Amino acid sequence: MGNPRDIDIGFPVNVPSLVLAKTLSNANDTVAAGYYAATTLSAVDTDLATASIKSGVTVFGIAGAATVQDIADANALVGEVNSGRTFYSVTGAKKTGTRV
Repeated sequence: MGNPRDIDIGFPVNVPSLVLAKTLSNANDTVAAGYYAATTLSAVDTDLATASIKSGVTVFGIAGAATVQDIADANALVGEVNSGRTFYSVTGAKKTGTRV
C-alpha cells in the first residue's frame, strides 16, 4: 500500500510536524511559495511603523504620522528665518534662524 501520506483522500491534510515554515525577510521583496508561520509585517521590517510613514499615506493598513511631512521642497536659509525661530532643512536637521 505504500506510505499513508501518499493516499489521496480528496482534501489536503495539514500535518504541522511535516511542514517546515518559511521565514519572511526584509532583505528583498520576493516571497517564495510555501507555508509561513503567523507573523506581522512590522515584525519582519521594523521600519513599517507609523513614525516612518509620511502623513496622509497608509502602507499595509498602517497610517502615517502627522509629524512625518514631505520637506523636500523646503528652501529657507538660516539668514532668511528670524533669529530664535526654528525650521527643518531638507535633510531633516533642525535649524535656528539668524535674521535680526
